[in-house]
Amino acid sequence: MNPTELFDQLVRDSNTLERAAKLLAGLMSDDCQIEPDGTVRLFGRKQLVDRVGGLTITVLPREHPPPHFHVVGHGINASFSILDGTPLNGKLNPKQQRAIGFWYPRSRALLIRSWNETRPTDCQVGPITEN
Repeated sequence: MNPTELFDQLVRDSNTLERAAKLLAGLMSDDCQIEPDGTVRLFGRKQLVDRVGGLTITVLPREHPPPHFHVVGHGINASFSILDGTPLNGKLNPKQQRAIGFWYPRSRALLIRSWNETRPTDCQVGPITEN
């Protein structure tokens, strides 16, 4: 199946007009990658990993080193290393720091999976191979 046929099939298989529109927008941007098995991966959007105590935890697809996740909420905007959970920038109050400290070791595998699923092949920071 050539790319045009694949795109046509993907749009026809979309179950809502909104899904089809998002798919087409992604396919027409640089934020799309078609895997050898035909799976389409859309990049350029934050991926929600979790919500903890009113804080939103996300990973972004096109990132700079080191691999990290973002924590936003209640006037906070901070980032932390995916590898060991250490703060990289931003400030959290002690209660928020404890929430992330409690959440991180239990969710590290989820963070790594989310990070790896959002890596385009041309990203300067590739997948994390460590478990």
